[in-house]
Amino acid sequence: MLHTTRADQDEAAPATANRRKTSLRRLCQWAISEGHLTADPTRDVKDLPLGNRAPRAVSDDAIDRVLHAAGSSADPTEALRDEAIITVLAFTGVRAAELANLILADYHPLTGMLRIRLGKGRKSRMVFVYREAMAALERYLAARCPDGHTVGEAANEPLWMHRGGNGPNRPWLPGITTRAIQNLVRDLAGREARQLRADAAQLRCNDKRRALDLLALEVESITPHTFRHSLARRMIEQRADLGEIQAILGHTSLRVTGMYLTPSEEDVREALEIGARLR
Repeated sequence: MLHTTRADQDEAAPATANRRKTSLRRLCQWAISEGHLTADPTRDVKDLPLGNRAPRAVSDDAIDRVLHAAGSSADPTEALRDEAIITVLAFTGVRAAELANLILADYHPLTGMLRIRLGKGRKSRMVFVYREAMAALERYLAARCPDGHTVGEAANEPLWMHRGGNGPNRPWLPGITTRAIQNLVRDLAGREARQLRADAAQLRCNDKRRALDLLALEVESITPHTFRHSLARRMIEQRADLGEIQAILGHTSLRVTGMYLTPSEEDVREALEIGARLR
């Protein structure tokens, strides 16, 4: 079952909200044709502005900072889990909900693949796990399942664990929610951003201090979906085929994948700087 909350639904992106409105409008038109409605209540509802359609990605340095924060927990098991979660997000492009719904049997160590059973639209796909993510996942699984994770009933248990109850000796329980993954990323990014600002405050060089402050802004903006966008942007920069990116991200339409071809703010800024240097 997908772990979603009312808050998740209320935070739908403008494009998602517009698609839902279109579906509702079609339903109303059918209801009018069948005599169930006399007027379309969605007639005067306008589409939300989409703004800059370029998905927001972050630099490798920003991602490395969150990866560093993930492995710094004082609890060894928690550090292994957090590092595995962040690394898989960063190097596979899976959605937070897809990650939360993984069971142990979905990971295939021999092929280095993850089976996404409950993707968007309830579609399944196989995702290649980059070697760095696979190493982090293997370290976590060695602590999570010392007796093996694909044997008997254990194979159907959730891949991820969470702390249950209260107090310092809270037990580890199977399962994690989408919201918990979102909160984990937010907390790790916030912690690392605060450290960056503290480091910047100790510097005398204005340029270096500004660079750390800008990196802190970038880091604290990271969400689980930012990792997904950043992976796609890196693949575009490496001349990956749009069809390949579509397959990895699980997009139903190549048109959706094509949004990564839209120049980002950083792309435009770099182009302007190059133009200025050529004068």
